[in-house]
Amino acid sequence: MTNKLIEFKKEKLENLKYSGKREWYFAENFGGLCIRVLKTKKTYYAHWSISKIKNGKIVRVVIKKKIGDYDLPLAEVKAIARQMFQHQAT
Repeated sequence: MTNKLIEFKKEKLENLKYSGKREWYFAENFGGLCIRVLKTKKTYYAHWSISKIKNGKIVRVVIKKKIGDYDLPLAEVKAIARQMFQHQAT
């Protein structure tokens, strides 16, 4: 699995290709948004982390929640992500 930081613009997202393994691309221009690229599809996700205590130490646990498939408009994906983060904060 490869993690990459890219600018989320429609042109760049369209050019993302499957490289033989699942890849995650994280938005550098919109915190908490990422896209997973598989052989047959691309899917948008929101991601964040929470702190937990494990064996007396604080560890960060990453959570990813599916927003929708690549056919959703990018503006709509960002709006859904904002709503998810607002609900997460309350």
